[in-house]
Amino acid sequence: MLFRHENTLNPPSKGQMVSLDNPHYQRECPVEEELKEKELKKLRRDLEREKNKRKYFESQYKNLFDRSLVGSFKITEQGNYIEVNGALTNLYGYNSPKTFLNIVKHHPEKLYSNLQQYKKFIEILKEQGEITEFPLQVYRQDGNQIWVSQTAFAVKDEENNLIYYEGFVVAKNESDALASPPETAHQNIENIDLEKEQLKEQLKQAQEQLLKQEKLSSLGQLVAGVAHEINNPVNFVCGNLIPANQYSEDLIHLIQLYQKHFPDPPEEIVEEAEEIDLEFLIEDFPQILNSMQMGTERISKIVQSLKHFSRLEDQHLSPVNIQQGIESTLMILRPRLKAKGTYPGVEVIKDYDGLKDRIIGFGGLLNQVFMNLIGNAIDAVEEKFRTSKEDDEPSNVPGKPTLWITTTQEGDWATVSIRDNGKGIAEEVRDRIFDSFFTTKPTGKGTGLGLSISHEIIVTKHHGTLDCHTTPSQGTEFIMKIPLIHPEA
Repeated sequence: MLFRHENTLNPPSKGQMVSLDNPHYQRECPVEEELKEKELKKLRRDLEREKNKRKYFESQYKNLFDRSLVGSFKITEQGNYIEVNGALTNLYGYNSPKTFLNIVKHHPEKLYSNLQQYKKFIEILKEQGEITEFPLQVYRQDGNQIWVSQTAFAVKDEENNLIYYEGFVVAKNESDALASPPETAHQNIENIDLEKEQLKEQLKQAQEQLLKQEKLSSLGQLVAGVAHEINNPVNFVCGNLIPANQYSEDLIHLIQLYQKHFPDPPEEIVEEAEEIDLEFLIEDFPQILNSMQMGTERISKIVQSLKHFSRLEDQHLSPVNIQQGIESTLMILRPRLKAKGTYPGVEVIKDYDGLKDRIIGFGGLLNQVFMNLIGNAIDAVEEKFRTSKEDDEPSNVPGKPTLWITTTQEGDWATVSIRDNGKGIAEEVRDRIFDSFFTTKPTGKGTGLGLSISHEIIVTKHHGTLDCHTTPSQGTEFIMKIPLIHPEA
């Protein structure tokens, strides 16, 4: 580095620090523009080369991750899955990483039989940054349970900020779980005892749900049988009303011709016409037939709704029209929607435009879900808006009982939202609403199985999700998401 001495009369003394800010000294940096440009080009080339190297190593790592024979995963700080490889999905019985993520990504309870133990795994991982061979018991997709060992560590950026946790999982048997290090062996034994108790409770609940479903199946067969028996005479009446209308018009026309050509009939005919009020009869008889026609059409629609609701033919996967299932349910529940006394009735606002396609699923089971959720919504608005004095006084609650039913499509998923402006669900019981036999209704009014069975149908049978959002005194919304094409189709 060169310095030019501006004042030769006052050179720096020995040991004096030379400052660049001193006006007596200036640094000479003769750099040409061409040299600057060359250096910039070289820096750009080096940067591009480093980027290409990084892409190459990332692609190689991605291939290693996907093709590894050991189950590998990436999870967020909260424990939600980001990415898994094929070996892990094979271990857990899923047909692809995409299917696994769709079901488990935001719902670890569908994978880990002891969710508290999994939360402890995440807590240790956060505290220590890594964890080795942590034993956990998980559900395979077929419902069977297996023991696995999970190892994970934190992946951070250059500034030591967490990006995600990465790890791998291997299968273990129950004896391996008991052979854990001494500091966790006792806890693992307690976990196994707890799991056994949970399995007993799950078995009990499964038996109860099977009994309930068997009763519902029997009820469906009864409904379908009655609907079929009603349908036959209704079709007979409908078929005969058409010629009956024609006959009545012909007879009335004939009477009018007699009146035109024989204006002075015998006294006996005059008296009989007055007795039966012929003028009123001629006017009212066609209206009676029209009313009968409307009534039989109404009965036919109800019968068709009952047959569609029972859906006995849907014992196997088949195309399902979600909107038709909802409409059939509303038809059956129509008496509960009507006004009564000062109770204004329930307004139903529907928006089906968002879902154009049919789904592949079990139509009869989905109709049970619609019946449970819509029936519960009606109960909620009734309890909020109906008075306790047999409707002799109007409710002082502002607004009107309302249900909003919306269907939408998001990618490969169909979404159904059923929202009400009822009393809502208390915070302290919200986490228990899908438990068997748990109900917020008065004694004798609910079995406590409706939401439990609905959750089973949506989550287990259709590999979807059923979530509840509620605000006390404002209302509740149930949102179900179902794949358009069933994974087993």
